[in-house]
Amino acid sequence: MRSPQPTQVGYEARAPKQAMITGTAPNDPQEFSLIDAATGTAVLSGTLTSDSQVHAWDGAYWIADFSSWQKPGHYRLQTKNAAGEVSFCPFEIADDVLERNSLSNVLYYFKGQRSSGLIDQADRHLPLPGGEKGVVDVHGGWYDATGDYGIHFSH
Repeated sequence: MRSPQPTQVGYEARAPKQAMITGTAPNDPQEFSLIDAATGTAVLSGTLTSDSQVHAWDGAYWIADFSSWQKPGHYRLQTKNAAGEVSFCPFEIADDVLERNSLSNVLYYFKGQRSSGLIDQADRHLPLPGGEKGVVDVHGGWYDATGDYGIHFSH
């Protein structure tokens, strides 16, 4: 059985590496294997530790700790329980894996949140509130956190 796509980017080669396995108590898995995704060979095996209580989550949980494995590559985890063998989606172990796989997305996000274009041009000469005479230059800055294009305080 295959699990859905992983939400993690990967693991740093020299950092702690743990995965949370979810299931039901009757299908209690005991061990895990770290599988080289290219060869299908188990490169590390270990015992799952029970972490059966996760606040406000349903189900049973186990931790696979494979921190001792530091060789860069593409891997997947595999467990065995009463229902059979479970193979999880591949992930990468490498140096700077988070930076390499997410930095461009972070920069793209911040660039998109920066006030620019026509809105920024209009903000260079906004009329003063309350019917006062004159204009104020409030261009630049970042859009607010509500998802709209307001960058000005309402008060």
